[in-house]
Amino acid sequence: MVQDELKNKVALITGANKGLGLEMSRQLGQHGLTILIAARSLDAAKTAASNLG
Repeated sequence: MVQDELKNKVALITGANKGLGLEMSRQLGQHGLTILIAARSLDAAKTAASNLG
C-alpha cells in the first residue's frame, strides 16, 4: 500500500552522494521514488547516481 502511494513522487536529497543521504536515496528509490541528488560536486553526484542505478 505505501509503495503505491510513493510511486510518481520526487525526493530531493542533499548529501545524497555518501553516508545517510546515499542510503536514503537507495531505499526511497527501491520504493519507486524519483531521486534528485544534491552534492557539493558534480563528479560526486554522478558517481552516486551511477552507483544507485
